[in-house]
Amino acid sequence: MNKIMQINLGGYALTIDEDAYLFLSNYLDDIRRRLSSHEGRDEILRDIEARLGELISNRLGSRNIVSLADVEAATEVMGKPEDFGGEANSTSAGKSADTKAFQTGRRLYRDESDAVIGGVCSGLAAYFGLSDPVWVRLIFILLAFISFGFWVPAYVLLWLLVPPARTAAERLAMRGETPNLENIVREVEHGAERFARRAEAFGQQAGFTLGTTSSNLASGCATFFARFFKGAAIFVAIGLVLALGTAWVIGTIAFFSGHSYISFLNPLPTEAAYLGFINLFFVVGIPVIGLVLWLLRTIFHFQSPAWLGTGMTIAWVLNLISLFALATWGAKQYSEEGSISRTIDLNAMTSDTLYVRFDPQTTSPGRWDDDSDLNFDIRKRSIGTPRIEVALSPSGRFEGSSTLYARGPSPEAAQEYASQIPFDATLTGNTLTLPGRIQPGKGGWRVQRATVQLRVPEGKYIVFERGVHRRVRADYADETYVAKNNPGKAFQMTPAGLTCTYCTADDDDDDHDSSSLPDHFILEGELNVDILHDETFGIHCPENTSDAEKVSVVRRGSTLILSAAKGKRSGPIRCTVHAPVFTSLVAKGHGSITIQGFEEGRSSITATGPVNIRGLYNSSNLRVTLNDRATVELLGEGDKLEAFLSGAAKLEASGWRVETASITAANNSEARIQADEHVRVRSDASSTVHTTGSGAVSRL
Repeated sequence: MNKIMQINLGGYALTIDEDAYLFLSNYLDDIRRRLSSHEGRDEILRDIEARLGELISNRLGSRNIVSLADVEAATEVMGKPEDFGGEANSTSAGKSADTKAFQTGRRLYRDESDAVIGGVCSGLAAYFGLSDPVWVRLIFILLAFISFGFWVPAYVLLWLLVPPARTAAERLAMRGETPNLENIVREVEHGAERFARRAEAFGQQAGFTLGTTSSNLASGCATFFARFFKGAAIFVAIGLVLALGTAWVIGTIAFFSGHSYISFLNPLPTEAAYLGFINLFFVVGIPVIGLVLWLLRTIFHFQSPAWLGTGMTIAWVLNLISLFALATWGAKQYSEEGSISRTIDLNAMTSDTLYVRFDPQTTSPGRWDDDSDLNFDIRKRSIGTPRIEVALSPSGRFEGSSTLYARGPSPEAAQEYASQIPFDATLTGNTLTLPGRIQPGKGGWRVQRATVQLRVPEGKYIVFERGVHRRVRADYADETYVAKNNPGKAFQMTPAGLTCTYCTADDDDDDHDSSSLPDHFILEGELNVDILHDETFGIHCPENTSDAEKVSVVRRGSTLILSAAKGKRSGPIRCTVHAPVFTSLVAKGHGSITIQGFEEGRSSITATGPVNIRGLYNSSNLRVTLNDRATVELLGEGDKLEAFLSGAAKLEASGWRVETASITAANNSEARIQADEHVRVRSDASSTVHTTGSGAVSRL
C-alpha cells in the first residue's frame, strides 16, 4: 500500500503515489547536484520539470494516479543524469536504458529569440527546417505588397494565435529535436548567449523591472506594441523605398528625355538647371539609400560602416542647401508682374453683331478648363488660352483691347517679357479672330497670360463661337443663360449686362446630340437669313424684339420654321441660324438666304417667289427646285446635280463643279451648269441652259 500525494511538476498538477514520487525526487535531486555549478541551472530545471510533466501527463491518458512505471518511462525518454557528466549519484533510481530517444515531430512556435517583429517568420523557418529566416521574411514582404497590404493582418493574426517558444523544450520541439536532458542543457546554454546579446541591445530600453504579475503584463503589452509599430515602420519604409525609388528613376528619365524643354520652362541658366537636378537627385536619393540600409540592418542584420551614415548626412545637407538657394533664385525670377495693353481696331464693324472666335490654326484640340489661365502644351510651346472680358461700351461703338501679362525679377523686366508675347487679333467683316493659344515669346515661360476686353454698345449683339464661350467673363442681365453654356448664341448688351434672347432651358448644355437638332429649314415671308455651319444649333434675329414679335420661330423635331409677320416694314428681317447639319431648305417669299460651310451627302433647295439664295457648301447629291422668279447661286462641288426651273427662275451653277447634271427649265427660266462627265438638258423654247466643263451634253 502506497501513500498518494499532490504535486506540481513544471506547471502540471499530478496525483502521484509515494514510490513514484521518491523516484522522481531522487532523479531531479541528482540533476540539481550535477548542475550546481551551471549558471542556467534554475532555467534548466524548470524546462526539465515541464518536459517531465508533459511526458507523464501524456502517458496517463484517462488514469488519475501517476505510478512508478509512468515516471520511469518519462525519465527513460529524458535520459540519465550521468549522460552529461557531473558528480555521480549513488542513490539515483535511473534505469540504464539502451533504447535511443525518439525524434518528436516539429511544432509551430514563434521564435522570439531571433525576432524582428513578433518571431513569426523565424518560427516558420524553424518549422520548415530552414536555417535562415530571411527568405521567409522576404516572402512575407512580397505577399504584403502583392496583396496590397492584405497580408499584414494575416501576419498579425499569426502573431496573436501562434504561441512563443519560451522554454528550452519548446524551442527544441520547434526545430523537431528531442527535448531530453542533453539537448535541454545545450539549448539553455545557447539561449543564455542569445539573451546576453539581446539584453545588451535592448535592456536599457525597458525602463522597468520584471518582478510582479502587473509588471509582466505591462512588459508584454509594451513589447507587443513596440514590435507592432516596428513592423508597421518596416512596411511603410519598404513602401517609401518603392515609391521614392520609382519617382527617382522616372524623374531621371523624364529630365534627360525632356532636356530640350528646359530652356522653355526654366528661368535660370541651363547649367543652374542641371545643378538643381543633381541636388534634387541626391536630396531624394539619399533618404532612399538610408531607408534601404535601415531595412538591411533590421531584417538582415547588415552592419554598414560607421562613416557611411555621417557622409550621407553631410552630402544630403549640402545638396539641400544648394537646392534651396537655386529655388530662391528661381522664385525671384517670378516675383514681379508687368503688363502692356494693345488696342484691337474694331472701327470697320458695320454689322450689329460681332462674332468672336479662336483661330483654328492656333487652337489645341479638346476643351480647356474655363477657370484656368495656365494650360501647357509643351510640344507646341504654348502656355494658355486668352480670357475674354465683355462690358458695356460707353462710346456707343464696338471697342476692343488686349492686355498681356508676364512675370520677372523686376517690373521693367516683366513688362519686357509681356511685350514679347505674339498676340494678333484680326477683324474680318464682323468676325473677330483671336489666337487660341498664348505663345510665350522670348524668355521662355514667365507665367504669361492674356486678357481681351471687348466693349459692346447697348442694343448690339455678340456671339461667342465654340471654344471662346468657355473663356468669357461678363455681367449678365439674367444669370440663367451664360456664354459658357451657350456657344454660338447671340447675346444682346443691355444696361444690366448681356442677355440671351433666344436661349431656352434646353440650351443650357453645350453637348447636344446632332441627330436631334434641326436640319430641315422652312423660311416664309420677308427674311434675310444666313444658315451657317456650326457644331451647335443656335438662332438669332436681332430685330425680333420682345415687345413686338416680328418673326415666328417654330421648332418641330428636325424642322425649323421661321415666318415673318405680315405688316409694314422698311425691309426684310435679318436672322442668323447656326446648325451642324443641313439637309433641306424650303423658301417662300422675299429676301435673301445664304447657306455656308456645310459638307453634306444628299441635300435639297426649294424656293418659290423672288427670293435670292446662295449656296456656299458641298453636297454629293443636290436637288434644286425653283419657281416664280426664285434665284439660286451655287459655289462648291458635288457628284450629282438635279435642277427643275420654271416661272422665270434662275440657277447660276457655273461655280458648282459636278460630275453629272440633269436640268429641266421652262417658262423663261435660265441656268448655267458646269459638269465634268455628262449633262442632260430638257428645256422649252423660252428657256436657256448654258453648259461649261468637259462633260458631254444631251439635249432632250
